[in-house]
Amino acid sequence: GAWITYVSDESGSAEIYLRRFPAEDGKWQLSTGGGGFPIWSAAGDRIYFLQGRDLMEVEIALRPSLSVGRPKMLFTWELAGQGYAIADDGQRFVMVEPVGTNTPRPIITVVENWFREFEQGN
Repeated sequence: GAWITYVSDESGSAEIYLRRFPAEDGKWQLSTGGGGFPIWSAAGDRIYFLQGRDLMEVEIALRPSLSVGRPKMLFTWELAGQGYAIADDGQRFVMVEPVGTNTPRPIITVVENWFREFEQGN
């Protein structure tokens, strides 16, 4: 509630920053080689962003005082910049890929009777 992350090119290249909001008592640069599309984790303990084709993660602790980890690459995504989201558990990512790529991929996977399989422990 009291922090925001944003992209600014004030350093000459697009970088990810963290600051209190609405207070303006400081800012912290999270990215170290450019970045865009920052997203907070559901738990508020990580910020994800794209750095070129790499999906990066920075660990954040807001209490008892601010602690910012070093950016860590999670994986490379060939179609970075198309849009992405992170599941609440932080273990799954949803990524948008444009239709018409050379490799056919299923758009939607439908699992029927999943609840029955769940009840049976499969």
